[in-house]
Amino acid sequence: LLNQTANTQLVVDRFRATKDPCVLVSPSVDTGFDFPYAAAEYQIICKVPFPVPTDPLLAARSLADPLYHRKLAVTRLVQMAGRVMRAEDDAGETFIIDDSINFLMSHTKPYFPMWFRDAYKRVGFVPPAPARLTQGGTRDGV
Repeated sequence: LLNQTANTQLVVDRFRATKDPCVLVSPSVDTGFDFPYAAAEYQIICKVPFPVPTDPLLAARSLADPLYHRKLAVTRLVQMAGRVMRAEDDAGETFIIDDSINFLMSHTKPYFPMWFRDAYKRVGFVPPAPARLTQGGTRDGV
């Protein structure tokens, strides 16, 4: 399923309602959405969500804090990573394929919560799926 800005909620609702295997492709599903348990078992983040550098408010706030734009990217990325893992007993994988994550982790690591730092692993390959994703079940685990 692919959304456009005008129909994001409609497409997300359709994704949640389907029982068939399905992939949601969206550049705009970040804050305000969650996919607990089998609602989504993995996600791929193609781009680290750095804010728009030409935003006048961002520029003004960056004068007071030169790391402001990086801190915003960390906050948004952490929120995005949490949308497929909503509880202590939930499981979900997040793949960040933008190399900018390496820069962000090396320059702003203390701003990431400990759970994110502990879970973060840099790999040069796609790891094998956990057993529950390879058993061929449907999105609701049956």
